[in-house]
Amino acid sequence: KLLIRRYGFFTTALYNRLQQSSKPPPTILVDGYYQGTDWYTSALEHDCILMVSGGIGVTPMLPFLQLLYQHMNNNNNAVAVPQRMKTVSFHWYCRDEGLIRHVLKEYLTPLFEKFVEEESNNE
Repeated sequence: KLLIRRYGFFTTALYNRLQQSSKPPPTILVDGYYQGTDWYTSALEHDCILMVSGGIGVTPMLPFLQLLYQHMNNNNNAVAVPQRMKTVSFHWYCRDEGLIRHVLKEYLTPLFEKFVEEESNNE
């Protein structure tokens, strides 16, 4: 069983989709973030990547986000994997304001700015 609170856009859309009896329920595949060196290529085998972490658990996600970003922009040719990935969602929950500020300033804001800059250059 999976318990989901209908709260925001995604969970409301999921709830509405599950209420449609004319359609079969969607298949939801969940895979873990395992130790080892093959996280990157394993993730690229999926078209939708959902990353969830809490608190300091964000630490291994930050370089992983950078790798996924580089792959999306074909800047990382070190791993020859077909482009199947369409979306990457990252959910991070943290109560430590200092940690949030640090991660935003040092990791997420520069990555977001790079993304916006490259999107502007592609238009």
